[in-house]
Amino acid sequence: MNRDRVILALTALLPVVVFLADVVLAPGALFPGPPYAIAALIAAYFLSPEIVVGITIWSIAWLLAAAFIEPTAPWMAALYVVAVAIIGYLSAALASRSRREAELSEQRARLVEQVELERARLAAVLQQMPSGVIIAEAPSGKLALGNEQVERIWRQPFIPAAGIEQYREYRGFHPDGRPYAAEEWPLARSVRRGETVRDEQIRFLRGDGTWGVMTLSSAPVRDDRGRTAAAVVVFSDITERVQAEQALAEAKETAERRAREAEEGRQTLAALMEYIPEGITIADAPDMKIRMISKFGQQLTGRPREVVEGIPVEEHSEKWGLLHADGVTPATNEELPLTRAIQRGETIVNEEWALAQPDGNKVPILCNAGPIRGAKGNVIGGLIAFRDIRSLKELEQLREEYVHIIAHDLRNPLSVVMGTAQWLKLSLAKAAMPKEASLAEKMLTSARRMNTMIQDLVESARLETGKLELRQEPLELLGFLTDLISRVGSPTEQARLHIEAPDWVPPVLADPDRLERAIVNLITNALKYSSPDKPVVIGVGRQGESAVISVSDHGPGIALKDQQHLFERFYRAGAGRRAEGLGLGLYIARRIVEAHGGRIWVESEVGKGSTFSFTIPSDGTGNRGFEPRQA
Repeated sequence: MNRDRVILALTALLPVVVFLADVVLAPGALFPGPPYAIAALIAAYFLSPEIVVGITIWSIAWLLAAAFIEPTAPWMAALYVVAVAIIGYLSAALASRSRREAELSEQRARLVEQVELERARLAAVLQQMPSGVIIAEAPSGKLALGNEQVERIWRQPFIPAAGIEQYREYRGFHPDGRPYAAEEWPLARSVRRGETVRDEQIRFLRGDGTWGVMTLSSAPVRDDRGRTAAAVVVFSDITERVQAEQALAEAKETAERRAREAEEGRQTLAALMEYIPEGITIADAPDMKIRMISKFGQQLTGRPREVVEGIPVEEHSEKWGLLHADGVTPATNEELPLTRAIQRGETIVNEEWALAQPDGNKVPILCNAGPIRGAKGNVIGGLIAFRDIRSLKELEQLREEYVHIIAHDLRNPLSVVMGTAQWLKLSLAKAAMPKEASLAEKMLTSARRMNTMIQDLVESARLETGKLELRQEPLELLGFLTDLISRVGSPTEQARLHIEAPDWVPPVLADPDRLERAIVNLITNALKYSSPDKPVVIGVGRQGESAVISVSDHGPGIALKDQQHLFERFYRAGAGRRAEGLGLGLYIARRIVEAHGGRIWVESEVGKGSTFSFTIPSDGTGNRGFEPRQA
């Protein structure tokens, strides 16, 4: 720039020198040289070098022409020519330089525009990328550029770190939990060591306090000399992918574990079906085709697996040869325990049937069946377990015979004791010996109680063997109950008994003797376990198509833990109740009620008494109003 100023000053000074020389040496000249020099100078500023050369040539030609027209000293003409040539040269040089500077300025402007365009394009591309991108300068590591995905992934504003040391503001952690040091970040390694990092996985803490996992790749950007000029890192949030992979791995592990468990279950089931000493059959739903049958089941039915498995539902009854407990009546498909378990979801417990084997033998069996339910509670199959009870039947027969023998042997002397006690009571009463007569009464009461216990044993044995025969007939309950309470207990106990019933109750279909036995057992218990001054109420009502008979007392009540066992054989309730008898009365009542097709239950609260109720189906002769009355 200084050289240009010197040249420009010389160019401006030279015309002045020429002009002064022209005035001094040739004052009368017609064509002074300065105008040409000035014109050339102006051209140097405003015109191109080519025009400057042209003006210079024109000026020299003009001077030469002027020298011929107006003779001048040769040295003067030469001075003019040299001066104009020098001015032209200098002007052309200035013009060329100005042109080059203008071209360079224009080129620089184009380059700047192109760089800005490329930068805008790069920024647009970066913003559209699904991954986060950060560009850092080398060697400082200053973060020069980051796209919007950086803030989205980190969930915080972009931190324009001025150097590598500030990278620690981005919190990342190694798999072992150690935090990343500033120089350990892939971008820092690319800036400082020119390292290329591919798919490095880092656990990081987001700006909102949540944890994530990202994968990073970084590389140096080198100039034409191979030096690191910058570095770029590209990273993606793979938290959801990692979680999905973990979930998939867990699901795979769970599936493999369940597959192992299923295989172990199949092996266990296979071993069970091979060695269990019971018949077990498993069927699918809803077609009820037999899928598995145990080895013992094959032996008991006399039918091998190849024959049984795959039998369709409509052929079950025929193929299985299942009969009712009487050993004569064939079972229909709808009656089969397996059908009821699958189609109705029933649970069958200790149901007695007979099995007709291919060789004609009939085997009594005891069946338990139930539905197999899936994870959603739907029935996906059914299972029936059955066992040969021939030996049990023989034992029951022996037990019944044994009980009858014992009962017979006990009743004979007991009858003598009861007769003697009755005679002694009457004799002592006639002899006006009340104290001794009372002792005889106690002997008679104890003998009667023993007789009841013997009768309970015999009845229990008969019920257990299924030999209870019902002689059912239509029965008018009010008259039946009125007659019954007139024969129960002593006159004092009879006075405590009250009947609450509607004006009319439809007749029931029942065995009078068996029904009397069940009701007497309930009344006897109520009288026994309640205060002598408290009444015992026999209620009669309706429940659908059945009559309901209840016996209520004001005794000590029964604890909830005892209520669920009251109707079991030989069970006697605990606290608050005197333990008398064998614990067979309620059991016998339950079996009699169930034999009639009814059900029995108890409602009780400790300290407030108990109510025993049972249903008996009516004989279907009609229905009338319900108006309670007392008797």
